[in-house]
Amino acid sequence: MTAVSLFDVLARRGSVGAAGANAAPADLIAFAEKLVAGSLADFARVRDYEEQFAWSARREPQEDLEVMRTVAGLYADWADEAAQVIKRVESLGGGSRRIAGIEELHDALGRTRARLTVTPEQIANAKEQVRQGRVVPAKELRDELHARLRA
Repeated sequence: MTAVSLFDVLARRGSVGAAGANAAPADLIAFAEKLVAGSLADFARVRDYEEQFAWSARREPQEDLEVMRTVAGLYADWADEAAQVIKRVESLGGGSRRIAGIEELHDALGRTRARLTVTPEQIANAKEQVRQGRVVPAKELRDELHARLRA
C-alpha cells in the first residue's frame, strides 16, 4: 500500500507538521524516500510470495495456473503503484539530493514490466513441456551454439 494521495496533498499545499508550521521541502523528500522504501518492501514481499507459492510442482496444472495468475496480478498491481510513486518522486525535480532507493525502484519496475509480458498461460505451457520431457538439455544447446560460432 502506498500513500501517493497523501504525497499529492503535502506537495500541493505544503504539509503542516505537528507544531503547526509548514514543513520544509526536506520533509517532503523524507516522505518520498519512505514511499520508495515502502514500494521496494512491497516488491520484495510479492517476490517472496512468488518463490513460496508459484513454483510448486505438487499442484494440479489448473490450480497452478490459478496461482500464477494471482501472482501476476499482484505484480501488476505493484507495478501500477510503483509507477505512481516514481511519478511523484520525480515531480520533486532534480534538486541537489537524490531520493534514496529510486534507482532500485526504477530497476524493479522495469524487471516487473518485462516479466509481465510473459503470461501465466505461457509459463504453464512451458511447465507442462518440462513435465512431458519436451526439453533441450542445456549442454546440448550450449554445444550447438558453440558449433555455430565456430562455423
